[in-house]
Amino acid sequence: MRIAYVEDNVANIALVERICQMNNDELLTYNDADDALNEISDGFADLILMDLHLGTRSIDGLQLTRLLRQKGVTQPIIANINKVSSTNSRFWFGSPARYPAA
Repeated sequence: MRIAYVEDNVANIALVERICQMNNDELLTYNDADDALNEISDGFADLILMDLHLGTRSIDGLQLTRLLRQKGVTQPIIANINKVSSTNSRFWFGSPARYPAA
């Protein structure tokens, strides 16, 4: 699977990179929304993971999601958010994920 990941947190990127390596998935990372907007097009990836809070960049993840949809990108966009908000994403997951100790 080819996954595009828009994220500015290096720890989160490292985690997703490791998961993708374990599953033999190809991961393309973008820490800047402008770069992601320029490179991601319909069919570019099978799945897009989106951090909605991209620091103090000019475009945040929510705006980028809307722009990608306007651009015609139809692939699933999974948003990484700290609170539920209205997006054009179909799914979301909270950050940070917490699991009980084994």
